Amino acid sequence: MSRVLPEVASMIFFFYGSLIFPKVLLRILQSGRNKNDDPVVIEEMIPATLKGYKRRKVLGTSYPAIIKDDNSETHGVAVKGLTPRDISILDHYEGDQYMKKDVEVFPINSKGDNGQPKGAPISAQTYVWIDSPEFLEDQDWDQEEFKKRTDEYLEEELRNF
Repeated sequence: MSRVLPEVASMIFFFYGSLIFPKVLLRILQSGRNKNDDPVVIEEMIPATLKGYKRRKVLGTSYPAIIKDDNSETHGVAVKGLTPRDISILDHYEGDQYMKKDVEVFPINSKGDNGQPKGAPISAQTYVWIDSPEFLEDQDWDQEEFKKRTDEYLEEELRNF
């Protein structure tokens, strides 16, 4: 007799920092699971742009935050397939310096005639910085620098997660 699993609504999240790297995202999601929990399943990661927010490196860390800025945009990925359990794990990982916010992101896999992303926006949630802006550097977070140090980040900063 086959077992029918209950349908669980999946959610879409926009990530713009360390979680854009599948290796980091999967490590976080797997570390918050018990042996008997369902495995992590990511349906799709879509390169996307969030308009009206700027990304800044958090002082003394290797990760970024975003804050509202109408004249900016932030590149990242829209991740489809996250479950309520995944979101609970991510809420714990992000901590109380961030707040979930509903946003619209624009896929960047194709551009219109004016160079702007074309296609329908995607409704998603993201984590927005709610702590003091004093804790943010003046420059953008360096994605390429983080990529070079991903293994170090996983080993050192996520050791106790």
